[in-house]
Amino acid sequence: MSKRGRNKKEILTFGNDTFQVLASLGKGGFGAVKLVRCLQNKEEYAIKHVEIKELSLLAHETVRNGKMTEEKAAMFLFQISNAVKYFHSKSIYHRDLKPANILLTAPDIIKVADFGCAKKFFEGTFKYFKFVAKHLFKGEKAPFCGTHVYLAPELLKGYNCCRNENPSHGPKVDVWSLGVIYLNMVTGKLNYEYDDIKEEKLKNIILLNDSKNIVFQSIVTDPDNRASLELLYELILIPLIQPNLCIQQILDNNALD
Repeated sequence: MSKRGRNKKEILTFGNDTFQVLASLGKGGFGAVKLVRCLQNKEEYAIKHVEIKELSLLAHETVRNGKMTEEKAAMFLFQISNAVKYFHSKSIYHRDLKPANILLTAPDIIKVADFGCAKKFFEGTFKYFKFVAKHLFKGEKAPFCGTHVYLAPELLKGYNCCRNENPSHGPKVDVWSLGVIYLNMVTGKLNYEYDDIKEEKLKNIILLNDSKNIVFQSIVTDPDNRASLELLYELILIPLIQPNLCIQQILDNNALD
Protein backbone atom coordinates (compact mmCIF):
# COMPACT_ATOMS: atom_id res chain seq x y z
CA MET A 1 0.00 0.00 0.00
CA SER A 2 1.22 3.48 -0.82
CA LYS A 3 -0.10 6.96 -0.24
CA ARG A 4 0.42 10.37 -1.78
CA GLY A 5 -0.91 13.89 -1.74
CA ARG A 6 -0.78 14.52 1.99
CA ASN A 7 -1.40 18.25 1.55
CA LYS A 8 -4.51 17.70 -0.58
CA LYS A 9 -6.95 14.82 -0.51
CA GLU A 10 -5.12 11.75 0.76
CA ILE A 11 -4.92 8.96 -1.80
CA LEU A 12 -4.26 5.31 -0.92
CA THR A 13 -3.40 2.57 -3.39
CA PHE A 14 -3.94 -1.17 -2.86
CA GLY A 15 -2.61 -3.14 -5.81
CA ASN A 16 -4.48 -1.82 -8.86
CA ASP A 17 -7.15 -0.01 -6.84
CA THR A 18 -6.96 3.65 -5.82
CA PHE A 19 -8.93 5.15 -2.92
CA GLN A 20 -9.57 8.74 -1.88
CA VAL A 21 -9.74 9.31 1.87
CA LEU A 22 -12.97 11.10 2.80
CA ALA A 23 -12.80 11.12 6.59
CA SER A 24 -11.19 9.56 9.64
CA LEU A 25 -13.57 7.27 11.51
CA GLY A 26 -11.35 6.42 14.46
CA LYS A 27 -7.88 5.54 15.63
CA GLY A 28 -6.48 2.79 17.82
CA GLY A 29 -3.14 1.48 18.94
CA PHE A 30 -2.78 -0.68 15.85
CA GLY A 31 -3.94 1.67 13.10
CA ALA A 32 -6.57 4.14 11.93
CA VAL A 33 -9.98 3.45 10.37
CA LYS A 34 -10.80 5.72 7.44
CA LEU A 35 -13.78 6.28 5.19
CA VAL A 36 -12.61 6.01 1.58
CA ARG A 37 -14.06 6.05 -1.92
CA CYS A 38 -12.73 3.75 -4.63
CA LEU A 39 -11.93 5.85 -7.69
CA GLN A 40 -12.58 2.86 -9.96
CA ASN A 41 -16.11 1.85 -8.92
CA LYS A 42 -17.09 4.94 -6.84
CA GLU A 43 -18.09 2.71 -3.90
CA GLU A 44 -17.36 3.83 -0.33
CA TYR A 45 -15.56 1.61 2.18
CA ALA A 46 -14.25 1.70 5.73
CA ILE A 47 -10.63 0.55 5.76
CA LYS A 48 -8.13 -0.11 8.51
CA HIS A 49 -4.92 1.72 7.61
CA VAL A 50 -1.94 0.19 9.39
CA GLU A 51 1.58 1.57 9.38
CA ILE A 52 3.45 -1.72 9.53
CA LYS A 53 6.40 -1.49 11.90
CA GLU A 54 6.43 -5.16 12.81
CA LEU A 55 8.85 -7.47 11.07
CA SER A 56 7.44 -9.94 8.62
CA LEU A 57 8.48 -13.53 9.14
CA LEU A 58 10.81 -13.06 6.16
CA ALA A 59 12.86 -10.53 8.12
CA HIS A 60 13.07 -12.48 11.36
CA GLU A 61 16.70 -12.78 12.48
CA THR A 62 16.49 -16.55 12.88
CA VAL A 63 15.13 -16.96 9.34
CA ARG A 64 17.74 -14.67 7.79
CA ASN A 65 20.61 -16.41 9.58
CA GLY A 66 19.47 -20.01 9.09
CA LYS A 67 16.77 -22.49 9.98
CA MET A 68 14.72 -22.34 13.16
CA THR A 69 14.63 -25.02 15.80
CA GLU A 70 11.63 -27.31 15.59
CA GLU A 71 10.25 -25.85 18.84
CA LYS A 72 10.59 -22.25 17.62
CA ALA A 73 8.97 -23.02 14.28
CA ALA A 74 6.17 -24.96 15.99
CA MET A 75 5.54 -22.03 18.34
CA PHE A 76 5.11 -19.70 15.35
CA LEU A 77 2.99 -22.20 13.42
CA PHE A 78 0.80 -22.75 16.48
CA GLN A 79 -0.02 -19.04 16.56
CA ILE A 80 -0.62 -18.84 12.81
CA SER A 81 -2.86 -21.90 12.83
CA ASN A 82 -4.75 -20.52 15.82
CA ALA A 83 -5.58 -17.43 13.74
CA VAL A 84 -6.51 -19.62 10.77
CA LYS A 85 -8.72 -21.71 13.05
CA TYR A 86 -10.56 -18.55 14.09
CA PHE A 87 -11.33 -17.20 10.63
CA HIS A 88 -12.25 -20.68 9.39
CA SER A 89 -14.85 -20.71 12.17
CA LYS A 90 -16.27 -17.60 10.48
CA SER A 91 -16.42 -19.45 7.12
CA ILE A 92 -13.49 -17.49 5.70
CA TYR A 93 -10.29 -18.87 4.24
CA HIS A 94 -7.20 -16.76 3.61
CA ARG A 95 -5.81 -18.29 0.36
CA ASP A 96 -2.56 -16.30 0.49
CA LEU A 97 -0.77 -17.40 3.66
CA LYS A 98 2.98 -16.87 3.24
CA PRO A 99 5.87 -15.51 5.35
CA ALA A 100 5.46 -11.99 3.93
CA ASN A 101 1.92 -11.89 5.35
CA ILE A 102 2.95 -13.09 8.81
CA LEU A 103 3.96 -10.17 11.04
CA LEU A 104 5.91 -10.36 14.27
CA THR A 105 5.51 -8.15 17.30
CA ALA A 106 7.87 -8.27 20.27
CA PRO A 107 8.44 -10.74 21.77
CA ASP A 108 7.72 -13.09 18.85
CA ILE A 109 3.95 -12.70 18.85
CA ILE A 110 2.36 -13.48 15.47
CA LYS A 111 -0.15 -11.36 13.56
CA VAL A 112 -1.73 -12.62 10.33
CA ALA A 113 -2.16 -9.83 7.77
CA ASP A 114 -3.30 -9.20 4.18
CA PHE A 115 -6.75 -10.65 3.66
CA GLY A 116 -6.92 -9.33 0.11
CA CYS A 117 -7.37 -12.86 -1.27
CA ALA A 118 -9.69 -14.10 1.47
CA LYS A 119 -13.01 -15.53 0.37
CA LYS A 120 -16.17 -16.77 2.02
CA PHE A 121 -16.78 -20.49 1.56
CA PHE A 122 -19.38 -21.56 -0.99
CA GLU A 123 -20.77 -18.25 -2.24
CA GLY A 124 -17.32 -16.68 -2.51
CA THR A 125 -15.92 -19.66 -4.39
CA PHE A 126 -18.90 -19.71 -6.76
CA LYS A 127 -18.58 -16.00 -7.59
CA TYR A 128 -14.82 -16.29 -7.99
CA PHE A 129 -15.10 -19.11 -10.50
CA LYS A 130 -17.83 -17.36 -12.45
CA PHE A 131 -15.29 -14.55 -12.81
CA VAL A 132 -12.55 -17.00 -13.89
CA ALA A 133 -14.90 -18.78 -16.31
CA LYS A 134 -15.76 -15.47 -17.97
CA HIS A 135 -12.08 -14.93 -18.79
CA LEU A 136 -11.58 -18.50 -19.98
CA PHE A 137 -14.52 -18.43 -22.35
CA LYS A 138 -13.09 -15.26 -23.87
CA GLY A 139 -9.83 -17.10 -24.48
CA GLU A 140 -8.00 -14.98 -21.90
CA LYS A 141 -5.62 -16.19 -19.24
CA ALA A 142 -7.59 -16.79 -16.05
CA PRO A 143 -6.51 -14.64 -13.10
CA PHE A 144 -5.92 -16.22 -9.72
CA CYS A 145 -5.12 -14.94 -6.28
CA GLY A 146 -2.25 -16.02 -4.07
CA THR A 147 1.49 -16.67 -4.30
CA HIS A 148 2.41 -19.60 -6.55
CA VAL A 149 4.55 -21.78 -4.31
CA TYR A 150 2.21 -21.41 -1.31
CA LEU A 151 -0.96 -22.18 -3.28
CA ALA A 152 -2.59 -25.56 -2.79
CA PRO A 153 -2.64 -27.65 -6.00
CA GLU A 154 -6.44 -27.57 -6.18
CA LEU A 155 -6.32 -23.77 -6.44
CA LEU A 156 -3.96 -23.99 -9.41
CA LYS A 157 -6.08 -26.70 -11.04
CA GLY A 158 -9.41 -25.30 -9.93
CA TYR A 159 -10.50 -23.87 -13.23
CA ASN A 160 -12.25 -27.21 -13.94
CA CYS A 161 -15.49 -25.46 -12.96
CA CYS A 162 -15.88 -24.57 -16.63
CA ARG A 163 -16.55 -28.28 -17.20
CA ASN A 164 -19.22 -28.27 -14.48
CA GLU A 165 -16.94 -29.98 -12.00
CA ASN A 166 -16.98 -29.05 -8.33
CA PRO A 167 -13.47 -28.07 -7.19
CA SER A 168 -12.80 -28.15 -3.47
CA HIS A 169 -11.53 -24.79 -2.32
CA GLY A 170 -12.37 -25.15 1.33
CA PRO A 171 -10.31 -24.84 4.50
CA LYS A 172 -7.61 -27.29 3.38
CA VAL A 173 -6.15 -24.74 0.95
CA ASP A 174 -4.80 -22.94 4.02
CA VAL A 175 -3.50 -26.20 5.54
CA TRP A 176 -1.22 -26.65 2.50
CA SER A 177 0.12 -23.10 2.94
CA LEU A 178 0.76 -23.71 6.65
CA GLY A 179 2.79 -26.78 5.77
CA VAL A 180 4.95 -24.89 3.27
CA ILE A 181 5.51 -22.04 5.76
CA TYR A 182 6.60 -24.58 8.38
CA LEU A 183 8.92 -26.26 5.87
CA ASN A 184 10.46 -22.84 5.19
CA MET A 185 11.12 -22.28 8.87
CA VAL A 186 12.65 -25.65 9.75
CA THR A 187 14.86 -25.89 6.65
CA GLY A 188 15.88 -22.23 6.44
CA LYS A 189 14.84 -22.08 2.79
CA LEU A 190 12.32 -19.46 1.74
CA ASN A 191 12.53 -19.74 -2.03
CA TYR A 192 11.31 -23.21 -2.95
CA GLU A 193 10.33 -23.85 -6.54
CA TYR A 194 6.89 -25.39 -6.85
CA ASP A 195 8.34 -28.70 -8.10
CA ASP A 196 10.40 -28.96 -4.90
CA ILE A 197 7.17 -29.07 -2.89
CA LYS A 198 5.93 -32.23 -4.60
CA GLU A 199 5.49 -35.08 -2.15
CA GLU A 200 8.11 -37.40 -3.65
CA LYS A 201 10.82 -34.72 -3.32
CA LEU A 202 9.92 -34.01 0.29
CA LYS A 203 11.21 -37.47 1.21
CA ASN A 204 14.75 -36.30 0.45
CA ILE A 205 14.58 -33.52 3.06
CA ILE A 206 16.01 -34.48 6.45
CA LEU A 207 13.55 -33.58 9.20
CA LEU A 208 12.96 -34.62 12.79
CA ASN A 209 10.01 -36.92 13.38
CA ASP A 210 7.66 -34.24 14.70
CA SER A 211 8.46 -31.99 11.75
CA LYS A 212 7.97 -34.87 9.32
CA ASN A 213 4.48 -35.47 10.68
CA ILE A 214 3.52 -31.82 10.23
CA VAL A 215 5.00 -31.56 6.72
CA PHE A 216 3.85 -34.94 5.36
CA GLN A 217 0.31 -34.50 6.68
CA SER A 218 -0.17 -30.97 5.35
CA ILE A 219 1.74 -30.92 2.04
CA VAL A 220 -0.39 -33.54 0.33
CA THR A 221 -1.54 -33.01 -3.26
CA ASP A 222 -4.97 -34.59 -2.84
CA PRO A 223 -7.01 -32.44 -0.43
CA ASP A 224 -9.07 -35.49 0.54
CA ASN A 225 -5.90 -37.06 1.97
CA ARG A 226 -4.51 -33.84 3.44
CA ALA A 227 -4.77 -33.28 7.18
CA SER A 228 -7.63 -31.21 8.48
CA LEU A 229 -6.75 -28.06 10.39
CA GLU A 230 -7.84 -29.82 13.58
CA LEU A 231 -5.39 -32.68 13.03
CA LEU A 232 -2.58 -30.29 12.06
CA TYR A 233 -3.27 -28.34 15.24
CA GLU A 234 -2.72 -31.50 17.30
CA LEU A 235 0.50 -32.34 15.44
CA ILE A 236 1.86 -28.84 16.06
CA LEU A 237 1.23 -29.18 19.79
CA ILE A 238 3.51 -32.25 20.13
CA PRO A 239 6.87 -30.39 20.05
CA LEU A 240 5.33 -27.58 22.13
CA ILE A 241 4.36 -29.66 25.14
CA GLN A 242 7.19 -28.68 27.44
CA PRO A 243 7.26 -27.06 30.90
CA ASN A 244 8.78 -23.74 29.86
CA LEU A 245 6.15 -22.84 27.26
CA CYS A 246 2.85 -21.30 28.26
CA ILE A 247 0.32 -22.16 25.54
CA GLN A 248 -2.36 -20.02 27.16
CA GLN A 249 -0.14 -16.94 26.94
CA ILE A 250 0.14 -17.46 23.18
CA LEU A 251 -3.62 -17.96 22.87
CA ASP A 252 -4.26 -14.77 24.82
CA ASN A 253 -2.42 -12.75 22.16
CA ASN A 254 -4.84 -12.33 19.27
CA ALA A 255 -3.06 -13.39 16.07
CA LEU A 256 -5.47 -11.67 13.73
CA ASP A 257 -4.75 -8.25 12.29
